[in-house]
Amino acid sequence: MKQLTPRISLEITPSFYLGCFILFSHLAALATVPVLAIEYPFFLLFVIPVLYSWVRAWRRQQRGFRRLEWNGEGAWKWRLFDVDGRIHHAQLLGNSRVWSGLMVLNFRLRKGGRRSVFLLADNSNAQQCRRLRVRLVTGDW
Repeated sequence: MKQLTPRISLEITPSFYLGCFILFSHLAALATVPVLAIEYPFFLLFVIPVLYSWVRAWRRQQRGFRRLEWNGEGAWKWRLFDVDGRIHHAQLLGNSRVWSGLMVLNFRLRKGGRRSVFLLADNSNAQQCRRLRVRLVTGDW
């Protein structure tokens, strides 16, 4: 007899910790520019790509997926809901990583492309996150 697997639905909010990491990693990159620009003035040009990277990373973190659903049936078991309410059917890739305080879920979207979802302690429900972590660690995905 086949055991029914319950659906897991996980609401995602923007992470304060991830936002701080994005900000401070880009500030660290910017802090090296004046030091290097003293001897090599063309290093001032690196300010532009670093700022562009920061804006893109911040925007992506704020406008990323807001809900994950796993139903356990079919090849496209995952549904990802973005900020605009669009639904993306996806497959979880094998290079996803699960740790106790962080999950990096890499997906291949049915319409093409790949996306990653970072789940930290502050941007999702702890109980649902724990259920998802158990499913992923046991290989039931």
